[in-house]
Amino acid sequence: MELNDYDQAPIARTAGKQVVLRNALVDVAPDRPVADMAMATPAEHWLDGTAPLQQALTALAERDWLLVRSGSELLGILTRHDLASPVVSAYLLARLLGLEQGLRRLYGSFSHQPLADESGLPGEPGGWSLATLLNHVAAASGAAVMRQFAQALHKRRCKPLDQPA
Repeated sequence: MELNDYDQAPIARTAGKQVVLRNALVDVAPDRPVADMAMATPAEHWLDGTAPLQQALTALAERDWLLVRSGSELLGILTRHDLASPVVSAYLLARLLGLEQGLRRLYGSFSHQPLADESGLPGEPGGWSLATLLNHVAAASGAAVMRQFAQALHKRRCKPLDQPA
């Protein structure tokens, strides 16, 4: 386990129902069977092989590792290290691009200045990086919230004194 930097390993012929953790093997006699140190795999560490990638990412945000299964068959181990794979990177990039597109539309609705879904060249209207777009959205939404607050405060102050605020 140390050689490959694994923190957990399923016990053979248990279909992943039992695992051994690296920290459980500290100070254990070298001739003692690993199965003696095994524990039942916690339910929260199981992930069905048909689960969407978003569910796996959410689960990995809360846990260091997951055992992936199909029925009673162990398919593999998923760890946070796997997040660096090209498939996950492409998925996250697609999510970021979708977020950027939504923010461009949101900013366009707040500012009454429609923006193209894709960023243009720097200096062109809407040709902003995602960071610049986020700053503009924050400023626009903050200004809108402040306007609504000021209007509500003004209405409250302008009520006749005999009416409750």
